[in-house]
Amino acid sequence: MLQVMQHVVSNDEDDTVIQLIYACRNYQDLLMKPLLDELSSYWNINILYVLSKERKEEVTGKYNEKLNYTRLTKSLLEKELIVPPTKAHFLICGTKSFDKDMIKYIKQLGVKDGMYFKF
Repeated sequence: MLQVMQHVVSNDEDDTVIQLIYACRNYQDLLMKPLLDELSSYWNINILYVLSKERKEEVTGKYNEKLNYTRLTKSLLEKELIVPPTKAHFLICGTKSFDKDMIKYIKQLGVKDGMYFKF
């Protein structure tokens, strides 16, 4: 997914908007954070970090960083998506149970087969 983001921002003609919803247990477990911070400075990259085992008072995030302290659920997806789910493509990468849950949630939001890709 990182390669997709890098490709989009490297092409001045590409007006693709990317929203990364990165679910992780703890803030310190976020992989490639400096690179993601750099990519989030582009106009077309939005990143939301969802931390399931962390409390707000335990994390000192960066200014303007979007952090959510809960599990990634269907209602959170519905609330946070910046485009209607039926007009987006989804790239899903995680554990088997995470992938299964995310596919179930996006299908409940109206996403058809062929509009999501599992890595």
